[in-house]
Amino acid sequence: MAFGKKEREAVSLQITKTENEKLKARVGELEGEVERLNRELERYRKDEANIAKALLFAQTRVEEMNRSAEKEFGTVRQAYLRELHDLERSIRQRRGELKLLEESAARILAGLQKDLAQMGDPEETPLPMEQMAIAGVEPKPYTAYLEEEQNQPVEDSREELARLCRELGIVSGLEQEPEDKGEAKGEEIKGQEAMPEYDA
Repeated sequence: MAFGKKEREAVSLQITKTENEKLKARVGELEGEVERLNRELERYRKDEANIAKALLFAQTRVEEMNRSAEKEFGTVRQAYLRELHDLERSIRQRRGELKLLEESAARILAGLQKDLAQMGDPEETPLPMEQMAIAGVEPKPYTAYLEEEQNQPVEDSREELARLCRELGIVSGLEQEPEDKGEAKGEEIKGQEAMPEYDA
């Protein structure tokens, strides 16, 4: 079957029309895909902006936390340093007080040693009751002192009494020796008249 010129043109036009419709459909599909891609891109851009905001917020927060940590660390460090300085100052003060106490104790000890040296032998020097109690010496009972007084020789007591009389300015016959008394008595006997003798 032979086609004429008009028929060929009609067929060609039909083919062109069909191709155009296909192309239009394809263009519509492509335009829809482009719109979808644009929407995805816009969403990605929004996500990117949100991510950038979140990242900026995180960085800002981290910087704030770092500054806060540094400030807190500095505050704690300053507090520890102040406490350390206070402790060092207290230790120096206590050392000074201890040194003063040692010097005072040394002076007191030197004074006590000097007093003991001036007092003589502490075993021979009687101590008052309070000093005996401080020194830890057990006081002797009163009966022991009485026994010592009773056991003391009579001559020592007489000499002590005579010494006390001299200190008080009292004239006592205890100051005269027994020999003097005997001689004086003999003189009185010699001075007396002899008794007459009678014969039995």
